[in-house]
Amino acid sequence: MIRQAYFEDAAYVPLVLRSYELWRKLEEPSRETLLRITGVLSVGRQDSEIICGTRRAAAEHGLAAKELSRQQIQERYPSLKLSKDEVALFESDGGVLGSRTRGPNAFENGRGAGAELRFQNNDAKLGSQR
Repeated sequence: MIRQAYFEDAAYVPLVLRSYELWRKLEEPSRETLLRITGVLSVGRQDSEIICGTRRAAAEHGLAAKELSRQQIQERYPSLKLSKDEVALFESDGGVLGSRTRGPNAFENGRGAGAELRFQNNDAKLGSQR
């Protein structure tokens, strides 16, 4: 999962926005979709860190984060039941990154673009993630 309205600290938003550009650039050589925009739903109490932080990051950086009504939640996500004190924010520009099976191509594309690949385990082979 990836989102632009980084609730933990709005200072990360420019880095996340740049990462979106770089994911798209990595996609170009292989024409593989690595970043799929699906939207991201955040749920919590009005005063929760995730809701307050998402709102703050969206406001500071002009990002799309819309509060959905209970009716909208029911229509879009029928299996999701909000508690009385919960709200839901939908960030339309959030999404998911490609699966691990696509990782090696992304690594190779990155290496070809001049990236230096580093792994936690020095014995790890390209594409293995531990």
